Amino acid sequence: GELNGWMSLVTLNTRAPLAPLATDSAEDTPVQQGYVEMLKKFDLQLHRAQAMVLFTVMPVENRKEYIDRYFQCVEAEDLDGLLKNTVGDVDEEVLESNPILQDLLSQVRQKRFSEEMDRLSENQLKICKASFDHTFLVNAGPGSGKTHVLIMRCAHLIHMRKIDPAAILVLAFNRAVVYEIRDRIRKLFRALGYGSYANRLDVSTFHSFALRHQQATDIYQEDAIGQAVHTFTENMESDEEFARTIGSRYKAVLVDEFQDMNEDFYGVVKVLLTHCSGGGMVIGDDDQDILTWN
Repeated sequence: GELNGWMSLVTLNTRAPLAPLATDSAEDTPVQQGYVEMLKKFDLQLHRAQAMVLFTVMPVENRKEYIDRYFQCVEAEDLDGLLKNTVGDVDEEVLESNPILQDLLSQVRQKRFSEEMDRLSENQLKICKASFDHTFLVNAGPGSGKTHVLIMRCAHLIHMRKIDPAAILVLAFNRAVVYEIRDRIRKLFRALGYGSYANRLDVSTFHSFALRHQQATDIYQEDAIGQAVHTFTENMESDEEFARTIGSRYKAVLVDEFQDMNEDFYGVVKVLLTHCSGGGMVIGDDDQDILTWN
């Protein structure tokens, strides 16, 4: 029953469940107002609790930014946005005991990955969706989004093919390009809910990759850095076990700016693709070949 429009009496003599209160009802009673306000406060407290849980498992380097943004949140909607934008910075294993955050992470990744794929052109989609074990060359002109397609190809391999990011190798010809690719991977992967994956991809210059696999004594020889790729190529071509050990670590090998390729670089890519357990993609613009002497 109801008394004076502000109090409801509920009998305890029945075990039947209570009918839910219609919060969208046109009737605007004090009970209705109180119920709606209670739901809002409950939602706010739930989001605050999840935000604090997420903070405790957030990587240390992300915590200051996270807490600054947390204190800018006023409504539950603000906290919801914070959670969606940062839950991907935490490894899935850490979230295994929290089904609410696990479910949120899954929703964020699915929605944002689909939205980003929808922004691609038909040709870009074909490249990103190609089977992981295919090897192909992409020749595209300036302003065609070559680097973005390369990064989205990585994202597709992780999101759809479930490939371990550590099994993806991205090679470039100079450090400036490597820094740019790493930065763009961090930004895009964070937006997609894969922030915790960004640093796990192997993104390197050919020289750095070669030096990582040189014997310590070779590194200190005269002109070791200048000859690193040549020496590395010779070692891989002459020692199949060495080549297989390195190549088998990867399921995808991607090369940016292929037009800068020379014989040694080509030798590295060829051997890696021969022994990797997936495929590869080289992308560039042959009209921009400024290293024709190679």
